[in-house]
Amino acid sequence: MIRITETNEGRSAPTITCDQCGKLIDEAKWGNCHWKTKDGNLTEDGKLYFTHKQCCAAFESADSSIMWHSTELTAFLRRLVHNLKADLSEDIGDRMLDQLP
Repeated sequence: MIRITETNEGRSAPTITCDQCGKLIDEAKWGNCHWKTKDGNLTEDGKLYFTHKQCCAAFESADSSIMWHSTELTAFLRRLVHNLKADLSEDIGDRMLDQLP
């Protein structure tokens, strides 16, 4: 799950937590992104789920009627940045995050 959490310094920051164990995914290389399909079509309007790689099998086996698809979190983030045409070279610091509640 993507959400805003409070850091140890009291600031708001975007994070991803595992939908299986509920713990923070603190390195993209240790995470996966999942979505469901049925009969070749997206379900739940393409809702995304996130897991640690070690939680993946337990997460996907919880309901055998679901056809899961997944990609490594690093690959998912690269695709997302590309699709958003995001310029990651601009240093915005935390100016936008500081404005979050």
